[in-house]
Amino acid sequence: NGATINVYTEPFIISTEKINKLKFRSIDKAGNEEEPQEVEIKIDKTAPEDVRNFTAKMLKQLILSLNWTKSLNKAGDLANYVLYMATEKNKYGEGIVVTSNADSFDVTDIVPDVKYFFKLTAKDNAGNESVGAETTFVLPGTGPELILLLLGSLGAGKYLTRRRKGTGLF
Repeated sequence: NGATINVYTEPFIISTEKINKLKFRSIDKAGNEEEPQEVEIKIDKTAPEDVRNFTAKMLKQLILSLNWTKSLNKAGDLANYVLYMATEKNKYGEGIVVTSNADSFDVTDIVPDVKYFFKLTAKDNAGNESVGAETTFVLPGTGPELILLLLGSLGAGKYLTRRRKGTGLF
């Protein structure tokens, strides 16, 4: 990195987070000197930005759709997302790898009356993983909530809402 020349006879550590340029040459015991060489060593300790607007909604019977706005990926090194699912808060197991160009994921065979916890993280090429965005979902087992949820997921939701006067919004 443009610093002075140092003589090393033992291993050394490079830990500054950036692209480090290392110029080196070796001299053997007989005094033979090789031509100088250069390598770039990229140190990346920063996780990508989390996804935004992470939501869960009923897609159709027993299929849940998870949707999100993609990570900003300011560093340009997003490798993939990792989706975690649990039925107890913060008791996530192994995650499922989701491609970095995805903005949704469908979960099948959900069980009524079970609260699901979802966490979606962004992971970069260096293995750094973001904190994650979280959302929850419960499919009602019976009652009017289930009927309204199913009708809404089948597109009938527009018939079950009222238009606000003068706004054109539902």
